[in-house]
Amino acid sequence: MKTLTLKQLEKHNRLEKVIIESLDSSLYRLLVLVEGEEALVTEKNGASLVKRNQNDLRELLAPFAIASLVLRHQSAYDEMIGQPVRSESNRLEIPLGKNVMPEMGA
Repeated sequence: MKTLTLKQLEKHNRLEKVIIESLDSSLYRLLVLVEGEEALVTEKNGASLVKRNQNDLRELLAPFAIASLVLRHQSAYDEMIGQPVRSESNRLEIPLGKNVMPEMGA
């Protein structure tokens, strides 16, 4: 998979699609669709850009023009219950609004 840093993303006028991928109940990483190709967004040192709160990722994206923003989750349910691997994906993508959600209790 192609990788890009946030600094490299600044060279693009508009991001076709930004994907906040849910890895765990509170672990999210960032992927982008640029020029028809999905790319993993990384830190300067090459490690995946991962945050514990999706709003932290959304704040990093504030300066970018984004056509589509989604939350993606890949279910491991079939694997957990011993079912064979499906031929079709059980990936779920939910469209998100572009505004950062307010902090609870604020």
